[in-house]
Amino acid sequence: MSTSRRHLIAAISLMVLPLLGCEQATNNLQHNKELVLEVVSAIDEQDYDRLRELWPEDLVSKAVDAPEPMGRDAVIELIQGFYTAFPDNSHEIHEIVAEGELVVVHMTNNATHEGSFEGIPATGQTISYEAVHIVRFQSGVIREWWRFEDNLGFMSQMGMELRPKE
Repeated sequence: MSTSRRHLIAAISLMVLPLLGCEQATNNLQHNKELVLEVVSAIDEQDYDRLRELWPEDLVSKAVDAPEPMGRDAVIELIQGFYTAFPDNSHEIHEIVAEGELVVVHMTNNATHEGSFEGIPATGQTISYEAVHIVRFQSGVIREWWRFEDNLGFMSQMGMELRPKE
């Protein structure tokens, strides 16, 4: 093979190989987004067996209103308790963005307060509050799930008031 032909092949390889890597990275990002949407769907369907399949046993979940990280089973228990009080809860996805090992999803929770929740008796009130969740992947597996939710807006829709201390 001539030197000029080898140089041509090398030049083409330098242009094409990164594109192949980009395609793989794009496929990984799409897979991660689809997996997050599948988790949200399993939550809405209250399919806890499916959640246990989608979330690894060593999942770490963090929230601004929780002082300590929670594991998979504790999060599922929290979700089950929430759905006892808000059985029709559903998530409306507004945006989902993936970059590197992270997926960010902006959504609104919509539900009716039909059962006691954290000592607050059922109000029959329809609630709607926004949330942003950040999910970290490692090798295509969800490792961390961070929740940032409008808890003040959520609680105020059930009649709770925030007042200064006396």
